[in-house]
Amino acid sequence: MKHSFKIALLGLLVAAPVGVAQAADMAVKAPPMAAEPAFSWAGGYLGINGGWAQDHTDTTGPSFVQPAGTGWLGGGHGGVNFQSGWFVVGGEFDADYMRINASSLCFNTTFTCNTTLRDQFSLRARAGIAIDHVLLYATGGGAFANYNGNTINAAGTVFPGFSSRSGWIAGVGAEYAVTRNIILGVEWLHADYGAQTMTYDTLYPSVRVTDDVVRGRLSYKFDWLPPPVVAKY
Repeated sequence: MKHSFKIALLGLLVAAPVGVAQAADMAVKAPPMAAEPAFSWAGGYLGINGGWAQDHTDTTGPSFVQPAGTGWLGGGHGGVNFQSGWFVVGGEFDADYMRINASSLCFNTTFTCNTTLRDQFSLRARAGIAIDHVLLYATGGGAFANYNGNTINAAGTVFPGFSSRSGWIAGVGAEYAVTRNIILGVEWLHADYGAQTMTYDTLYPSVRVTDDVVRGRLSYKFDWLPPPVVAKY
């Protein structure tokens, strides 16, 4: 009886360290925490934007004064992004209500020259680098706007002129994903609408128009597919 008791006691003493080691090993190799979806820029988006704009005019000579001015714009945008690793490419369309009004004396100072650049639209490609929730990108494409004006003589007679403009647009921007779907951004764009002859009280040949825009953006991104899942330990 005593012999059997000693054997059982010896077995417990041998098994105890093994149990402690297994328990310690289980503590080190704890199960992973709840998985967190990895962020992706891929998907479609819609948003609003607004900011400041300035136009610039250039003519064939000082006798054809076309004043330049500053103004504001606001509108909306929509587009789509594709992502592969760090690289993001996509396309975007935007439409802005814009008013850039300017006025000055004409070369013939008995006349006043007035101009308005209004309602800018663009269709652009975008390409950039994503660093987690930050996207840095360049953009370029085609742009459209209306450039109108008039000259007014001392008697108050108005000589109006109108032109629809198309040209190229390019710029850079940065966006930050506040959440998976809410994105804030800022961008600078430069548009060149080329040169056209304007008809007021006389012909104003080769009036070239460009503009610069700085605007803020707020977008909502729609995820196409469930995002990949990354486990956190």
